[in-house]
Amino acid sequence: MLSTITEWNAVTCLNGCGVDSYTSSGDTLVDGQHYQVLGGFHYIGGNFLIREDIAERKVYMKMLVEHTLLDEYPLYDFSLEDGDTTHVYNPISPLPEDGGLFIVDSIVNKLLENGTHRFFYLHAIDPMVSLSERTVWVEGVGSLSIINSPGASPTAGEHLGCNFKDGVLQYSNTDSIESCANLGLVDYPKSTSARLIPTVFSEQVEIKIDSKERYDLDVFDIRGQLVYSLHGLLDTHNIQASKLPNGMLLFSLRFANGSAVTLKAINRKR
Repeated sequence: MLSTITEWNAVTCLNGCGVDSYTSSGDTLVDGQHYQVLGGFHYIGGNFLIREDIAERKVYMKMLVEHTLLDEYPLYDFSLEDGDTTHVYNPISPLPEDGGLFIVDSIVNKLLENGTHRFFYLHAIDPMVSLSERTVWVEGVGSLSIINSPGASPTAGEHLGCNFKDGVLQYSNTDSIESCANLGLVDYPKSTSARLIPTVFSEQVEIKIDSKERYDLDVFDIRGQLVYSLHGLLDTHNIQASKLPNGMLLFSLRFANGSAVTLKAINRKR
């Protein structure tokens, strides 16, 4: 379902129809798992992560901020078969975080822009719990609502409009919008690389940028709390260990050319 950069365009129609765009990109290692960062829409601060297990055909979401239910939320299970039951969660969604149980009614192959995909049609066992009766998942795309609402029913007023992988359209529903042609909003920039020296430190850590590129840096602890930030320009910046908490830290860098990178290091200050 994920690629180097994956983009979704969610359509909402009230007094006219608008489009909210969000993306997944990058490679962030947390608790031994490789995630991408969700950005745009209502995902902020690099605190919302998504990963897929291709072998198991499952997709997961993790939040580096306080949450109430799970350390990691299962979003989609494309290994399900007709008649299977699955527990659905809707993290940071208008729907209940715990959406209850859903049953797979049918799985249908449909031709999309980039080939055939499997459509999963599910219904809620208790709509009073899920606040939704039915939902549709598309393998390789996600929910036909917004990605973090696998229990949502797509409607004429709220649904997925377009989905791109690395700028290539793979799903479109243009009933409420003119086209997907101008909605590939991601400008695929040249990447700017950076590294931390050393990655385990006790006195200071050096941020080394491969060019003089203006950047913003946010440092988060393992709970997702912002512990340090700066606006930088120089290709080298040193941070004293005393200014950061002990333990695993995530360094999120966003560059003026539009690229971004997340690095990790461990502070073992004395």
